[in-house]
Amino acid sequence: MVDAGLVTQNPVTLERVAVLAEELPSVKKGTWKIDTQKKTMITVYKLRPGLTWHDGKPYTSKDFEFGWQIAKHPEFPMPDRLVPDLISKIETPDDRTIVIHWNDLYNEAYAIQYTHVRAFPRHLLQEAFSAGDMKAFANLPYWNKNFVGAGPYRVVEWDAGTRMELEAFKDFTLGRPKIDRVTYKTVEDTNTNLAAVLAGEVDLCMRSMISFDGAMILREQWEKPGKGKIHISPASWSWLNLSRDNPWLSDVKVRRALLHAIDREAMVQNLFKGEKIVSHLPLSRVRKSYKKALATATLYKYDPETAKKLSLKPAGSRDRTVFWLMLKGSAWNSSFASRRSGATTSRPRRSSPTIGRRSASGPTSKTCLTGCSMPRKTATVGPALSSEPTTLQSKNGRSGFTLKIFQTRRTSLLPKTSPVGMTREKTRFSTS
Repeated sequence: MVDAGLVTQNPVTLERVAVLAEELPSVKKGTWKIDTQKKTMITVYKLRPGLTWHDGKPYTSKDFEFGWQIAKHPEFPMPDRLVPDLISKIETPDDRTIVIHWNDLYNEAYAIQYTHVRAFPRHLLQEAFSAGDMKAFANLPYWNKNFVGAGPYRVVEWDAGTRMELEAFKDFTLGRPKIDRVTYKTVEDTNTNLAAVLAGEVDLCMRSMISFDGAMILREQWEKPGKGKIHISPASWSWLNLSRDNPWLSDVKVRRALLHAIDREAMVQNLFKGEKIVSHLPLSRVRKSYKKALATATLYKYDPETAKKLSLKPAGSRDRTVFWLMLKGSAWNSSFASRRSGATTSRPRRSSPTIGRRSASGPTSKTCLTGCSMPRKTATVGPALSSEPTTLQSKNGRSGFTLKIFQTRRTSLLPKTSPVGMTREKTRFSTS
């Protein structure tokens, strides 16, 4: 919200969208040149005309080059230097043109997001950066109360660890936001957040601020009366992978039997009140390629009889007691399976439903997407459960309105882990 990059990702379709850049580089237009022999590339971005920082100073291509120099500095706090290190140099023939030279092939070179490389105001940071003391540089007040960005909102008040006030930036390149003011408050207890929503003290809670169980309570006590809307999006999935290194699982028939033996649709209904979906492949269904991939994928629907036939003991093989135990019912203990059958598990980061308050005035003006993952103690074999796509709609977005958002503590606006460059103690969020 307080900063913007050349490109962002549409949270609904996952497509890349130009923000501060006029358009995405393309091979067809000659703005993305690829040398497959040398494994090098050149991408050319053109900034939109009239870009300014929140303090009114011009936003230029030189600021982007400066931002890259900061990002690739080994002592600057960056979670991932993959993109900065893939760039060999940046040329700025004029204030609006950015020519990026790549030292290797990178499929996202046409859509650099500001979590990877972004501009920083040279007129505010150049002197401190050139001094070479990166510890002092990272502790500048610029990174919190004095932050100056180019996003739709600017920081007007900062109470470290408690509250942050944002004000709509009238000169934002895509137009002034419809909501004039946004207040972030620090509330780290999910029960407190739940109570605040029910009491009408907050307009929006994002991600892990509300648990899945809390969302179900709000659906009954808050959404049904027409006070707002709960939305759960397909942000993550849980997967349990069968290890072929285990001799019990070396037979493909056994692995197929395990997949047929688990009633994941029943799990969706019984454990998650029908709010999840079964994922047959590790690809989000909002992606354009999902339908094509699903059409070619092998689907393992719940079929106990097929599972029994596939898992019958072949002559001379070892007993498969664990598999017959799993065939007795769909209420399968995943932790037992991971210990007994050599399975390995991986969990995505957890997130929770986004909720927004609905008022009687004004049209729908804001949509936020986030996710609700499965509980940590739940896992599935192979194709997993993922969450249903949902959106948040708040009808308070008219001029002069102040949006109150509950969030966890933020101590800095350094670009460490958050999509908007905000570091937080326990959770992360996206305001795309």
